[in-house]
Amino acid sequence: MLATILKTSVATQISIKIMDAFVAMRHYISNNLIEQKNINNMVLNHDNNK
Repeated sequence: MLATILKTSVATQISIKIMDAFVAMRHYISNNLIEQKNINNMVLNHDNNK
């Protein structure tokens, strides 16, 4: 990462913020996939009950 090359406190802080952004993005995508799966299941159940 950037911090291993530059070895400054700013580079370390930026590297941490980048990793935090990736973690937040992973959680956001994961939550949206779960919600989408629930919506798909509700639609399928509704269609099957017709």
